[in-house]
Amino acid sequence: MKTKLFKLALLLTVLTCKLYGQTPETTTTLVGGYYTGKNLIVKNCYSNLEGYSIKTFAIRQVKINGHISTAEINSDIFEIPLDELKPLGLKLGDSITVEIKYLMASSPKTKPSILNPGALLPFQNNINSTENHLTIEGEFSWGALFIINPYNSANKTYCIKDVKINGKIFNVDLNKEIISIDINKLGEPSHFNSEAEEKAAKTKTWLKVGDKIQIEFTYAKGSDPIILNPELITPWSTNNN
Repeated sequence: MKTKLFKLALLLTVLTCKLYGQTPETTTTLVGGYYTGKNLIVKNCYSNLEGYSIKTFAIRQVKINGHISTAEINSDIFEIPLDELKPLGLKLGDSITVEIKYLMASSPKTKPSILNPGALLPFQNNINSTENHLTIEGEFSWGALFIINPYNSANKTYCIKDVKINGKIFNVDLNKEIISIDINKLGEPSHFNSEAEEKAAKTKTWLKVGDKIQIEFTYAKGSDPIILNPELITPWSTNNN
């Protein structure tokens, strides 16, 4: 009987391999910085695995400084509890590296992404500074980036002080709870309203889809912006496993 069960299990394994192929390839992305006492919020996505009828979330595993995290990854949005390393001696200002492994079958524009990357103070920032600089990098694509701009009720001001794109100040109304950064303004127009407008446009350097784009936020320390759709510019670098 055991022999028959073993043969049946082997047959099912062979059939599964033929139907679905090998184990889906994964990619690991790294997020690093100084621990500030805050946790990271991650926007997950569904994978798009060819041959599979059941949807599955893309993220397969999260590690914090090499330790497998208890983060509940089977969710659209979840928190990476960096404070779970406190029993191991984690202190404010310590270096943190977060590894997020996810399925490569996911659509390039729906990769998992960090909504509050400023929760980890970037290594190039001065940990004792009164203001922070948050930079996200990726590729230009048409659309608008939406940001939650925290409000400081003590001094009645919003946290974001300025926005730079590729090193230049970008004109945007910062006196709002949710700001919209219209990246479309950086792309080459498909038509012009006048010859003068077309002539003036030729003196500008336009971004094309796939061009490098770097967005930097300067904001008050302690009030991290929340980037609602960071996947717009696919900011993460990846390492294939």
